[in-house]
Amino acid sequence: MQGANGEFTLEVPGENSVLVISFVSYVKQEIPVGRNRIFRIILQEDQQLLDELIVVGYGTQKKANLTGAVGTVSADELTTRVMPNTESLLQGRIPGLQITQNSGQPGAENNAIQIRGMGTFSAAGNNPLVLIDGVEGDMNKVNPNMIESVTVLKDAASSAIYGSRAANGVILLTTRNGREGRLNIDFSYNFSLQTPSMKQKRITDSVEFMELMTKAVGHTKDGLGKKDYTYEEIEAYRQGRLTNPDQYPSTDWIDEVTRTAPMHQYFLGVNGGKGGTSYNFGAGVVDQQGVMIKTGFKKYDIQFNMTTNLGGRVTFGTNINFATSDRYEPAVTSGSTPEDIINFNATEDQMLCAYAQSPLFKPYLPDGSGRFSAYAYPDKGGNKNPVAIANNGSKKEFKEYYLLASAFMNVKILEGLQGEVKASVKYNDTQARARTISTIGYAYHPDANGEHNQVSVWNSTDNQLAIRNAKDVQYTFFATLNYKKNIQRLSQPECHAGV
Repeated sequence: MQGANGEFTLEVPGENSVLVISFVSYVKQEIPVGRNRIFRIILQEDQQLLDELIVVGYGTQKKANLTGAVGTVSADELTTRVMPNTESLLQGRIPGLQITQNSGQPGAENNAIQIRGMGTFSAAGNNPLVLIDGVEGDMNKVNPNMIESVTVLKDAASSAIYGSRAANGVILLTTRNGREGRLNIDFSYNFSLQTPSMKQKRITDSVEFMELMTKAVGHTKDGLGKKDYTYEEIEAYRQGRLTNPDQYPSTDWIDEVTRTAPMHQYFLGVNGGKGGTSYNFGAGVVDQQGVMIKTGFKKYDIQFNMTTNLGGRVTFGTNINFATSDRYEPAVTSGSTPEDIINFNATEDQMLCAYAQSPLFKPYLPDGSGRFSAYAYPDKGGNKNPVAIANNGSKKEFKEYYLLASAFMNVKILEGLQGEVKASVKYNDTQARARTISTIGYAYHPDANGEHNQVSVWNSTDNQLAIRNAKDVQYTFFATLNYKKNIQRLSQPECHAGV
């Protein structure tokens, strides 16, 4: 129970219990119960939290002095859970930041990022501006172990610094710098398994499937054509599943196209410094198989940060992030141009084919020849064999090479006045290659001569190859002047200018 003045009562197991009282921005207290029955508890403000420096625009502010809508998350909070990309790690971490994952395909999660909801219905989109160490970049290319902090600017005040590009908010990502001292080497490895979160309930018993389909056809006029099954066909499966289950199977096609997929993550970090120079180097590897067969993603990333004092007032530094990735999936012939093969969503098509198949046959013929099956009986519906498409060599591959490199120089001109110039280059090279192989399907049940007849051809009769390359280079240069002055410890005015 709670009263108007904050009184409340609790039932505790015994005298050895400990009361834990906490509130946002206040120091947590732990109070042993003992024999006491009445407690007067006053929480103290967390001064350390209020003195925390937050990256805001081109500078920093104490958290206690913030007036805009700003959210932050530290490196320790980010790395408490394991995810293959940085965007997904931010889910649920900052109020007002909404991240929706639109796909479970490795390397193609297609996250939608919104700050305080949707800002426009136009083609400009709702994605916020992402700055990495002050330069526009891709946060998924940065290893989470190399992140110092993430700050989200939510309100319109961010547009005063970054202009119209900040209309949907700004995400500021700061990477870790080295510290002078002894050499530190860190290594981490994580192994995890991924399984489909939910399987849709389907009829996978062949006899039950045939009986229900025949009953459904009986309730229609002519809409389903010849998709009903004869008594002899149903009885053949009823008896055959006991005497010859390979010829008369009950196949769950979702199990045929999905799997338990492993994910490996490696990270090696080296940092230290001496004589006014500090450095931080990190290298990471993500090797993730998809839960759908023949899908997967590999990424290699390197981050190098270095800062050195050139003589009292001048400091020089550099931030270099390089990443390369390789994503692969099956390829399906679609449309009339090579571009259509690359753009077509083959993984979605594979799942739809699996849902459309009947349980009356397996992906391969029962004769052990390794040939692919097309159907058990003709004119009974269904679609192309998704296992045949995946395992016959048809493949799409997306390779990406990414570089974000910047160098800066900071000069302390006078007491309280310092200037900084920064130049950077962002390079992105994406290569897409799709190869489709003509695939033949055979009737699952043999004819009177014991032969499995060829009845289908998928991915056209000709093999096809489509290639697409895209390159993007972006240069950035800016210079800033910052003046800060303490006035008798009463105030700390600050002036900032830049081009």
